[in-house]
Amino acid sequence: MNRDQYRAAIKAVGFQTQSEAAAFFRVDVRTGRRWAEKGCPEAVGMWLRWMLHNKFNAEKIAKLAKVVHD
Repeated sequence: MNRDQYRAAIKAVGFQTQSEAAAFFRVDVRTGRRWAEKGCPEAVGMWLRWMLHNKFNAEKIAKLAKVVHD
């Protein structure tokens, strides 16, 4: 996923900032900025495309994660 696709995808799934996206993927803020500058790894791109396709946003994923951990 190139940088433009990544930037569009993180906005579409509900992240307000690159930092929020970085936190979601559990990477350093600098890594998130690098993805926004140069594109993200394929695994991250696949996850974002899956979220978009299935209409899952960051909030919905966080709720599911909470249910699994409780």
